Amino acid sequence: FAPAYSDTSSIHFSDHGPFCDQRINFPAELLQAGKNTISLTMGSEKMVSFLMVDYLRLELPGHIPPAPTEVTAYPGNKRVLVRWPAVPGATSYRVIRMEKVSDAKTTTYELTTVGKNILGPVCGSGTGAATFTDTTAANGTPYYYVVYSLNSVGQSTEPGRSATITPAAHLSTKAPTASMKLTVTHSGHYEVALSWTAALEANYYSVWRTTLHTDGVGGTYPLRTILMDTTAATKYTDNSPTDGRIYSYHIEATNAAGTGSPSASVTVIPLPAPPAAAPASLTGAWKKTRNGTAITLNWAAVPRATGYVIYQTTKPDGAFAWPENFLTALVETTYTDQGNTDKGAKVKGLNASGDYFYQVTAVNAGGISPPVMVHITPQPAAKVK
Repeated sequence: FAPAYSDTSSIHFSDHGPFCDQRINFPAELLQAGKNTISLTMGSEKMVSFLMVDYLRLELPGHIPPAPTEVTAYPGNKRVLVRWPAVPGATSYRVIRMEKVSDAKTTTYELTTVGKNILGPVCGSGTGAATFTDTTAANGTPYYYVVYSLNSVGQSTEPGRSATITPAAHLSTKAPTASMKLTVTHSGHYEVALSWTAALEANYYSVWRTTLHTDGVGGTYPLRTILMDTTAATKYTDNSPTDGRIYSYHIEATNAAGTGSPSASVTVIPLPAPPAAAPASLTGAWKKTRNGTAITLNWAAVPRATGYVIYQTTKPDGAFAWPENFLTALVETTYTDQGNTDKGAKVKGLNASGDYFYQVTAVNAGGISPPVMVHITPQPAAKVK
């Protein structure tokens, strides 16, 4: 299908890129009992970018979404905040208020539809919760709320139900104040853990993340701010950041009266622990190639390493310095140094009668490991294999 638009900001790994919800119809009989494989392909002659898929949902024809689970009602002053998790396949919701009406002989419930065609987030995209605020509730009256899920086919057969709550005059008519003190309790490989002090009369908190980008002269600018999640706790762990990127987090507190001002933000760069050990079992051997003589290095993989850096020198007491001794960086655990391979060179490859010293370190976004060195002694040309 032809995209509505595109831009190069998608290189920021969905923090700032274009996105769409694409619906594809296919015969249900293509699915079989057991394991099924769905492949998404792009023609190489037409591909000018790459495809990132964040969320896939399969829907059967005639499917009616189930009811929301864990419907929660938060009482306020002449209002009630209702919150529930997004339901797969639901395109809207209906909220009904249930009021207990009793007399000397019977107990009945008065039903009032307080919310129709409430749009919630698409399940699997963005925040996982939908909300509705009933501003017609009366103080001192017990209520509970039921929520139905709907789509173009119909309405869920059963609703999700909240506990009974009572709005009250002593509850705040203002949103929580932004008095939360936000701190980073831990950051590491694909992980940032946050905690904060509780806000007065807050029912739950929203965690926001902004991806920052360096401007090249010592500053940063925001790429995009996204809602990570909502929680009733005063701590949250983000397991989706990219190592080495700069992120800013802030918290917002919400109650039935509204959402307060954001907290002061904290900035963090998640990084893994550097590789703890030098590459083990480093060996080097002469070999013959079509470009002349060469030296092949081999070493063992290092846990947590994402790559390796190789330096070379011909001086026994020489230091391995950047950039004069830098040879290459790679992700494999083997490397062949072929020396000079230029077609016009008088001597191709390495000098078989020369001394060569190599240093290898393991690296990742968090740093480098201790180095390991190997000395390759001269070999007579007749013995080079």
